[in-house]
Amino acid sequence: FDALAREREAELQRRRFAQGAAVAAVDTSSLPACAPGRLELVYTVRGQEIGAFVRDAAGLTYVGRLATVAAVTSALEAFHAAGRRALALAARRGAPPPATLRPAVARLAQLGALLPVSVRERLLAGAADELVVVPTGPLHAVPFHALPVGDAAVVDLAVVSVCPSLALRARCAAGTPARGHTVLVGIDAVGLPGVLGEIDAVRAIRPEAEVHGGDAATLAAVCAAAQGAACVHLASHGIFRASAPMQSGVRLADGWLNAGRAAQVDLAGALVVLSACDTGRSVVAAGDEVLGLQRGFFQAGAAAVVMSLWPAHDQACRDLMVVFHRAVAAGDRPATALRKAQRHLRDTHPHPWWWAPFVVSGAG
Repeated sequence: FDALAREREAELQRRRFAQGAAVAAVDTSSLPACAPGRLELVYTVRGQEIGAFVRDAAGLTYVGRLATVAAVTSALEAFHAAGRRALALAARRGAPPPATLRPAVARLAQLGALLPVSVRERLLAGAADELVVVPTGPLHAVPFHALPVGDAAVVDLAVVSVCPSLALRARCAAGTPARGHTVLVGIDAVGLPGVLGEIDAVRAIRPEAEVHGGDAATLAAVCAAAQGAACVHLASHGIFRASAPMQSGVRLADGWLNAGRAAQVDLAGALVVLSACDTGRSVVAAGDEVLGLQRGFFQAGAAAVVMSLWPAHDQACRDLMVVFHRAVAAGDRPATALRKAQRHLRDTHPHPWWWAPFVVSGAG
């Protein structure tokens, strides 16, 4: 009975959002020209084989047989296992032992096969400085910015962003940037001792921000405050519900801000920062329909969503968000700001489980 109920809930959510923002892949001929220096990777799956369309200013090419779904799934599971082991050891010792870095890097190297040789060569040669990735299936969980290219990582060579489709990215980029206020929300829950410090640090960068915390950070108050905002930063517990992905959300004082509630807020042109665990996880339904928390914010009109692919480390998350907001306040695009923050954090936290969980989806 429970399984049937979850299945019906998922179908209901799919129908509810069917009239919302389109995220399915479209013919690239209807899209704006690709900017010089930008590479766009649109992944496909045929049977078990993964391929990719590579789009640049010159046109579109296809590269097949990059990897198999089974190989990617296995490498991702092993990478997550390595990260969880490192996190458990760090909880006891105060820092991840250096030996825990090797297994994680090895798994990322396996996932590096997803990058076509032509893309690797152009990144290493400095012929491309921006990479836009449209994943498919299990690739939505791949940290493309952390994949190795030679002796570097992709994030060292280019600004990276992801998006459910190029059509959605074009829509986000074409919108008018929001010029409203900033909203900071922090829920100081068990297991998140750094949340209040994170909110205080970001407020020092954005002193004009409207702050909601503790018992006052209710669903009604936060949604009302976020109406018309230029930036909404949510720091709290995050939850991913695989059986009902549109019910995934961020914890507030009196409930969970899920995709359905987020879609009802006017966030046209806004930057949304989800500083919580697992906010970028999703379920991919038939037709490559991406179901998860991010969908609600895009349906609300957000231009870019910063979200996490796995549980973020509390203190590392705070340090990353401070650098990120400082760069955004200085005028950087969200993807450029996140790149700066990740490279800065990697100097002190080289393990990718610490520095690489966040990605920018949307216009970047």
